[in-house]
Formats: sequence, structure tokens, C-alpha cells
Amino acid sequence: MEIEFLPVYTPSDEEKRNPALYASNVRRVIADALGIPTTDHKFEDSQLMLTAESLGLPMEVGLIEYEKIHSELGLNYKQSLNMLSEFARCCSPDTGVMHQHQFLQYLNVPLDGASLDKRAVVLFQMFDMANRGYLTFRDYVIGRLVVKETISRMEDLEDSLSAEELSCKSDAGNVAEFFANNPEQVMLLLIGKELNSCPSNWDTFDSVVTDKPNIRHR
Repeated sequence: MEIEFLPVYTPSDEEKRNPALYASNVRRVIADALGIPTTDHKFEDSQLMLTAESLGLPMEVGLIEYEKIHSELGLNYKQSLNMLSEFARCCSPDTGVMHQHQFLQYLNVPLDGASLDKRAVVLFQMFDMANRGYLTFRDYVIGRLVVKETISRMEDLEDSLSAEELSCKSDAGNVAEFFANNPEQVMLLLIGKELNSCPSNWDTFDSVVTDKPNIRHR
């Protein structure tokens, strides 16, 4: 066994004010000395791995770099468990990935028309930021959270959808709750209105992703 003593790492003034930054930089120095990368996996990742296995999925499905998504998009552990259960019901259990037809199952929308199919394809592409043609659980988590933030950033959202479109989706006087609880369904409605033009919702979605560089595809 070989032991190497690294030089004493003296924190800068900024690091003295920010212990998390100090710890991160010390970790980077140690990783560089070992010639290995750093990751943002936490205890929650290990728990998600065990949960994935208990749901009949490959353990690695649960490796999502929880800390990055938590810090960038506000993911909490309870949310991640709920999302994993939903993902497990629709994905391929042998590979642990979700294909487009399974994504439609998750959305609970039947393939009963070309227009609906096109909307679902656009939404699937939003989730599939790595352009792999399928979604990992990490893609699924990030996509759901980014869509929710996209909806929250849109101004005059209720005015952009007709009363007829909303009446079949929500109870009268409960539109705001519908927006908050069904962001993917709202996004489908918006995509349907903009299929023949440059969709502003895609631009807003992309701006959310741009604002969160740490959660881009690996």
C-alpha cells in the first residue's frame, strides 16, 4: 500500500465564508491527485438504487446524481421516490428506460389521433434532452421538474388557453390548481396550439435548462 501526503490546503477568504465551497475544492484536489472524477452522488442515490431493485429494475436506474437535481431544481427525496414508482410502472423493466409509447402511457393519453401523437412527440423530445430516443429515470425526473418550472414562468397562461380546452381538464374556478398539479397536460395543450409555429413554450423550456447547467444530459 502506498500513502501520499498532499500539501496542506489553506482555505481562501471566500472558502472561509463558504464551508461547502471549501469542502468541494478539497474534494477536487484529492480526486485530481488520485486521477479520478468527482460526482454528486449522495446517500439518496444509494437508497434510490435499492428502491429501483425492489421494483424489479436494474439498480443503476436509481443513480441520478441527486444532489445536482436537488440544488438546481428543488427535488426532494419523497418526490424522487414517487417519481421512481411512476417510472417503474411504465418503463421497460429489463433495461430500466422509457420509450415513447411508454411515455404516452405515463401521460395517460391514448394514441387516438395524429395531432395528439405530434404533441406527445414534441413533449417526449423536451424530456429527451440527450436525443437518445429513450428516457432514463434521470431524464424523467429532470423533465418533469423542468416542465413544472417552465409552466410557472409563463405569464398570462390562462389567457393563452381557451375556456373549452380548460373546461375538460379542470373544474370551474380551479384552473390554477390544474396548472400546478398537471404541468405535462398543460404543456400538451400549449404544444397543440403551436405545432405550426416556433413554440414559445419550447423557448421557455430551453431557457430553464440553460439556467441549470449542472442538470444537462451526461
